[in-house]
Amino acid sequence: MNRFSLLLEKISQSNQLDFGDILNDIFALFKKTWLQGFLYVLIILIVMVPILSAIYIPFYMSLMDLIQNGGTSPDAANWVTNQGYTFKFLTLGLTGLISLITIPITAGFYGIVHKLDTSQSYDFKDFFYFFKKGYASKIISMVVFSIFVALINLGLTEILPSMLASLSNAIISGVLNIFTMLFVVFMTYNPELDTISIFKLSFNLSVKKFWLILGLLIVTGIIACLGVIACFVGILFTISMIYLPVYLIYKKVIGFNIISDIDRIGTE
Repeated sequence: MNRFSLLLEKISQSNQLDFGDILNDIFALFKKTWLQGFLYVLIILIVMVPILSAIYIPFYMSLMDLIQNGGTSPDAANWVTNQGYTFKFLTLGLTGLISLITIPITAGFYGIVHKLDTSQSYDFKDFFYFFKKGYASKIISMVVFSIFVALINLGLTEILPSMLASLSNAIISGVLNIFTMLFVVFMTYNPELDTISIFKLSFNLSVKKFWLILGLLIVTGIIACLGVIACFVGILFTISMIYLPVYLIYKKVIGFNIISDIDRIGTE
């Protein structure tokens, strides 16, 4: 049995997991990884702030100039409409660029989490391990998929009433977030698998444990946001908690000691 089939079988035969047990495990693992989680968030911010500034500041400045010069004319309305479409498509490109950078960094963080969970040492450069050429096609595939989903959201915004569009976008974004996290986890711990196999495994596990993952993400998200109480800076230390549920679910469903029949050749 090859590795893909073995992983798929483990997912299909996985037992029901206890919400409370996993939540306790999340707290225990967070105690081990909070500092590395802070470094991860800091790296992401260092990457994202210049990119976001390059897009949002010019748009904001143009909007302020329009308001100061009297933004009530038909020309002003046309400007807002045109810039709105431009802004939406820039946001799509921005989503792709940010994903292209953050996905490998997130994979690096998951690699570090596993090392800390198993009492191994890590190096800071491990955050950037997945920028290697061998992972490029997998990362790009996930980025393209994310942009495709974002295009669907954009289309729904245009054809649906605002309230219904907002609800559908929130649901689609939530599902995509779970799928993306699982894709990164499978890519991190199964580098030999191809992109299609990782997509299939991520989809199967997300369907199998969807409500469990969603519930854990909501609870950990609320807890992580409590970091705002500490002068707003505390959230930088707590937000990484939301990445731990999918790691622990993978650990409990798949595990890290899988040996296929081929791997056993010459060892028995």
